[in-house]
Amino acid sequence: MANEQIETALPEEPKALKLTGVSQCPMVYANVGTVLSTPFDIQFVFGELREVTPDGAVAKAEIRVVVTPELAEIVLRALSTRLQMFIKQTGPLRNMGVQIGGEVPFTEGSNG
Repeated sequence: MANEQIETALPEEPKALKLTGVSQCPMVYANVGTVLSTPFDIQFVFGELREVTPDGAVAKAEIRVVVTPELAEIVLRALSTRLQMFIKQTGPLRNMGVQIGGEVPFTEGSNG
């Protein structure tokens, strides 16, 4: 019964969303990131590169954002649109040494 009430409360047509408080949100700089997932959610982990060695790189995770798969799809579409606009205005992106379409190797360290 409760599930029926929730389902019927969802709008049939997408509605405009007014997002307030953006300027008060914490801001985190990131130049590395990875995407993780569970059967229930998608997780974006962003961090900052700390050290590059011949064996690889060390980055410190700064923030993890956990979202529903539905929101991840919306973010994917919005990011794709914004990135295309950015490239059109500024030119091609620099090659950061990550294979496009491949997974970024990520190991969790124990040092804080």
